[in-house]
Amino acid sequence: MTIIVLVLDISCIACLVIAHRNNEWLGSKDAVTQSLDCVPKLLVGNVVFNVLYNTMASVFYSQACQMDTRIGPGSSAAQLNGAFFNLADSLAIILFTPVIAQIVIPCSERCLGRKVSLNMKIYAGILVAVAAQLLAAGMERLSRTKLLLLFPRKVFWAVVSTCKVHMSELSAWWMVIPYAMVGIGEILVNPSLQHFAYDGAHPSMRSLIQAFCLFAMGGMPNALSSAMSMATAEWTPNDLNQGNLPLVYMINALIGLVGCLVFRWVSRERLPLCMKEEYSESDISEDEAVSDNTLS
Repeated sequence: MTIIVLVLDISCIACLVIAHRNNEWLGSKDAVTQSLDCVPKLLVGNVVFNVLYNTMASVFYSQACQMDTRIGPGSSAAQLNGAFFNLADSLAIILFTPVIAQIVIPCSERCLGRKVSLNMKIYAGILVAVAAQLLAAGMERLSRTKLLLLFPRKVFWAVVSTCKVHMSELSAWWMVIPYAMVGIGEILVNPSLQHFAYDGAHPSMRSLIQAFCLFAMGGMPNALSSAMSMATAEWTPNDLNQGNLPLVYMINALIGLVGCLVFRWVSRERLPLCMKEEYSESDISEDEAVSDNTLS
């Protein structure tokens, strides 16, 4: 049943993307078709990135819980909840937003000799989130080489009395890095897709497309992530040492990489107005240019 749900989720998203990649079948280009041109990019960009984002509340959390969460030495030391390290995501957004906006992007534009486009920001954000998955997988591998502490994680002891899960010697503070990397990805992806939804839609349709963007950002990735969590449950048991968490991270990374290719594919057909300026004239057909002049 889990696999059926997962297949249905992916099939629904794929049908929407394919149906609206080229909206010429709906007739001449007008306010509706111009706005529907945004649907494939919003779907693919939001779903791919936010499937990676959702790992912060699932496998990142589980991994942090089984690492050394003590504050200070000794078996009686206070222990942090694994969810505490999620704060690194918020802190990264606060700290790195001005750095990226004022330093990284201007420097990149000078090095590239061109404007950093919305697509480039989205690709970069997804790749940073993919790198966070790979880093977390490496940490899990390293954690398994460390000694297990002689006392169990208090939260696991209290919640799962039959499963005495012992913490790894590797400090959970290392999880701050992948959490922060996902936050950096948010800086690059989420505002870009929201701007794309606003600027690419016809003025009369902007509120509807922005609402669809938020739905694609939250509802659809959550449904897909839930099905994926159930499908990979045997690899993420209460005691992660008995599972295969790195494989789950590799699957997530593969989703991100394939998602970048799919996003590239859906970005080439009947680009909305805000995306036209991101490509050279050689990348846009004469028919599309004529269509833009007619709209304006």
